[in-house]
Amino acid sequence: MKTVVQADYTRVGTARVTSADRVMAFAQVEEERPGERIATNNKIVAIEEGDRFEAAQQEPRVSARDKMADDEKFRIKNKEENERLSGALDRPFPQYGYASVDLGYGSVTHEQTSSGVTTGVSGGGVAAALAGEIWVTRNWAAGAGYSFHNATLTGTRGGAAIEAGSSSWKRMFLYAGYRMFPSATEGLSVLFAGGYSSVSAEIPASSANELGTKDYAGLLFRVGVDVPFGSAGKVSADLDFVPFGSVTDKSVSLGTSSGANMIGIAAGYHRELFPNLWGKIGFKYEQASATYTGGPTASTRHFVFGPGVQYYF
Repeated sequence: MKTVVQADYTRVGTARVTSADRVMAFAQVEEERPGERIATNNKIVAIEEGDRFEAAQQEPRVSARDKMADDEKFRIKNKEENERLSGALDRPFPQYGYASVDLGYGSVTHEQTSSGVTTGVSGGGVAAALAGEIWVTRNWAAGAGYSFHNATLTGTRGGAAIEAGSSSWKRMFLYAGYRMFPSATEGLSVLFAGGYSSVSAEIPASSANELGTKDYAGLLFRVGVDVPFGSAGKVSADLDFVPFGSVTDKSVSLGTSSGANMIGIAAGYHRELFPNLWGKIGFKYEQASATYTGGPTASTRHFVFGPGVQYYF
């Protein structure tokens, strides 16, 4: 047994019953919304009994003049009800995709080991991100995003204090994938996608501390989930993974790279503020790591928490 606790309907048009045969009714389509079509499986959101149905049952054949008069009578009688239905059911609904802007504050941390010496630096700073998605069909989608995080890093190298200076984390990604809508839960969606991701961990070059900028890149795998939460909210979570990537040392090198990988986790709570405009609060954790021939390792990660807005169109 299941209990319906919430149901949201999108009005796709209006139709009028013109005749009936036992238990079957036949209707004439009067209006359809752009991008939608009244089909067999569309939900019926309202049933209006008017004079037209009664007249069709009692007087199958009517003159053109009587038919026009009946149409006008039916329109006037149901005008008030139609105006009521044109509220929440006819609200603008997204058809093409969304765009989002996020702001936050968090930390950037870089750690590496080379020749038996461990170096670790970290710092806090402001971060921002832009992202968007286009819906090719109801299920197929493509998206892209760019983010950056600036911080001044300080720490230690072999136990001695050092200053790495003004540094940044920059990431770009592209993806395309398939979104599922499991029927067991109203509003639930799951995205499986693949694409490309790159990260630039920019640290001022220092030969003495063996620090410098590292660029990571590789094929991206993404899983995203949206779960309804409350009457006007939802919870989202995204997992990004680059299992087989590459790293390029732009300045100071730790040696010959033998492999690299990246991982990202993001989650947040979204709430609709206005039609199609959502506010959100959440966090993001991302890390890029590399290994080198002979044993050196390097890892840069950042963590951000903050608000954002998302507009569906």
